[in-house]
Formats: sequence, structure tokens, C-alpha cells
Amino acid sequence: PVDGHLYLFLNKRRRIAKALWFDGSGWCILAKRLEAGSFQLPLLPDDVTRIQIDGAAFASLLAGIDFTASRKGWFRRVPVT
Repeated sequence: PVDGHLYLFLNKRRRIAKALWFDGSGWCILAKRLEAGSFQLPLLPDDVTRIQIDGAAFASLLAGIDFTASRKGWFRRVPVT
């Protein structure tokens, strides 16, 4: 695949990520292994085996930002007594 796309592969436990792309003169490989935690992807249906993300999402993924965390609001609810 010399189409200019970057291909990202995660192992089963999602602790190791490998990226593969062709830069015009040869193949490039990037590998990252997390010491703790795992790479988090958006929730996908079971039959989906590949997704397409943009550069910002790829950078966030490698930085360890959790896409699956739900945001419930910035304030804390206090029960009225």
C-alpha cells in the first residue's frame, strides 16, 4: 500500500502499537509500547475491523488520550438537604 496512508496495528491487549507507511523512498515503521494502561479507541461494533482517523486523532491516540471516556459535565452535583 503505497497510497500515502498510515496503517496502525494494535496487539490484542492494546499495549503495543505499530504504524507503517511509505514515504516515497522507503517503508517507515513506528512502534510504541505502553508501560501501563492500553491504547483506547472509540467504541466500535463487533464486525468493524478497521477505521479511518485524522492526524489529530492519531496524535491523541499515541499520547494516551482516552476516546472512550464519557463526559458528564464540568460541575459537581450536590444533593439539596
